[in-house]
Amino acid sequence: MIRFLAVLSVLLALATSAPTAKPDEGMWTYDNLPLKTLKEKYGFEPSAAWLKQVQSSSVRVSTGGSGSFVSSTGLIMTNHHVALELVNKLSTTNADFVKSGYLAKTGADELKCPDANVRVLMEIVDVTAEVEAATAGKEAADAAKARAKVQGEITKRLTAEKNLEVEMTTLYSGGRYVAHCYKVWNDVRLVFVPEMAIAYYGGDWDNFCYPRYCLDVAFLRAYENDKPADTTANHLVWNAAGPKENDLVFVSGHPGSTGRQMSLAKMAFERDVYNPCLIRMLKGTEASIVGYVGADAERKLATLDELFGVRNSLKAYEGHQVGALDASLFARKKAEEDQLREACKDDAEVVKAFKDLDEIMAIRSANYPVLMMARFAQGIMMPAKVDNERESHNLASMFEYARQSFGDTDEVLTKFVGTEAAGKAALALLETPEKLKELRSHIRARIMPAQTALQPTNAREAAANSVIAKARFKVHGTSLYPDATFTLRLSFGEVKGYALNTTLVPWRTTFGGLFGKASEFDNKAPFEVPATWTAAQGQLDMSTPFDFVSTCDITGGNSGSPVVSRTGEVVGLIFDGNIQSLPNHYVYDEVVARSVSVDTAAISAALVHVYKAADLAKELGLTK
Repeated sequence: MIRFLAVLSVLLALATSAPTAKPDEGMWTYDNLPLKTLKEKYGFEPSAAWLKQVQSSSVRVSTGGSGSFVSSTGLIMTNHHVALELVNKLSTTNADFVKSGYLAKTGADELKCPDANVRVLMEIVDVTAEVEAATAGKEAADAAKARAKVQGEITKRLTAEKNLEVEMTTLYSGGRYVAHCYKVWNDVRLVFVPEMAIAYYGGDWDNFCYPRYCLDVAFLRAYENDKPADTTANHLVWNAAGPKENDLVFVSGHPGSTGRQMSLAKMAFERDVYNPCLIRMLKGTEASIVGYVGADAERKLATLDELFGVRNSLKAYEGHQVGALDASLFARKKAEEDQLREACKDDAEVVKAFKDLDEIMAIRSANYPVLMMARFAQGIMMPAKVDNERESHNLASMFEYARQSFGDTDEVLTKFVGTEAAGKAALALLETPEKLKELRSHIRARIMPAQTALQPTNAREAAANSVIAKARFKVHGTSLYPDATFTLRLSFGEVKGYALNTTLVPWRTTFGGLFGKASEFDNKAPFEVPATWTAAQGQLDMSTPFDFVSTCDITGGNSGSPVVSRTGEVVGLIFDGNIQSLPNHYVYDEVVARSVSVDTAAISAALVHVYKAADLAKELGLTK
């Protein structure tokens, strides 16, 4: 799933007039939408009222996902996996809402979620001129300090002026600076989640796959002054029928990050160093958690959200790496950059910026693997007492990471593991203060030079990217969309299936397919159907659409985003992309890449027939 963040394929024709993005490509900011493309291809031009309604109903959830207001009394629809952290905090081994689900039958039963908030973007303020004036003529380090200072001043000023929470955002790699002004609700309560077994049906086997059969939905509610928030003016109308094949639909959410405008040098760094190291680290962390938990129910509950996030990130980065290793994709990126360099060959500042990026990535390539190894040792570097059993699994994973990254003769292995099994050596270290102190010293000695080398690279990269972004702006302006920044974007596309090799993949799945798949796997985890569904099977129409796919351009952070029709009604709920969409991190391709959503028809039928959620169904207009 896609929780918890890119130069575009359309940047190819620098020698021609400014290009526009592919018809269904783009995570567009609300103040720069491709209205001409929409009108030419789909005969649809959203009105100002339509855009305001969709924008003001779009919610960002503090756990790292998106959502939307779907009633006049603060009801928020998002994903089960976006709400998982909140549900997990409310659970105990005796009342495990992750496993059993939860339904608040009345308002009094809605559970306050600790440390949660949601926010809605109310206004976008362009502050590019002010930021650029403050940094003009300064070297990288000084420019970074000046930029931070002026952004802090702008944040303080706008916060006072607008009585909203302000976040500064850099777009187009420094080509544009904007202030996002949010209204924030800090009182968020749990209304409904289904069982994990149906929300995450198919488990890790089906993650980032399609066809899917997931009811990955959760309902929260925003409260204000201890009462349900009044969202009469900013909520989406519920459409219980869902979309039809070939419908034009929109996704309004908060994509986390993409790499479509990154330099070729950075893409090569990610391909050769960053992605492989991160994948090794995530695999090691997964093994560490699984080893620590074992069969312990309390440990399983305590680490559930962490393990879910690690496995989700692992699949995502493995998918990114598929794209980075794709020779044809890399060649396209190289052609884009070669053309940009050629167009700017007489601009000394741009030439130097590209040279700086090449040097920066070389420095990172030499130092990044060491810092990633140290991630496993974070627990033991702190003076507080640690859980020796948990940390022994972390250290064992660190030793395996070191072996894979640096070889069997790496000093951390020869000095602290030797011929012992990694787990046994790790536990012995933790139980021997002198050796543990020596390990800490060794890790510090290794990471300090790397940290020193890497410390100036962020400011240098920001300065170089800003120069290149301005050069790109001379050619394209804002005819291109910026990379994702976990800020509100609107994407659009069609509801349609796709051909994968020799297989035709349908645009939607059905309830009948769910029960059929469960039967094929003998109703065993992770393909079992919960008892609530089995009991309601006779009341369900097996032809009811369950999940569907569309060409909408999304990425991590879009989880929980509403899928909106031409009429401004909510018809679906984004919860994933297929595995073929993950290389879109670098370049968008809609041939087989698809976003995956829960159909509102499935959510509606489940609330009425499976969960008997009478009040919630009435609030959504499903019953009287």
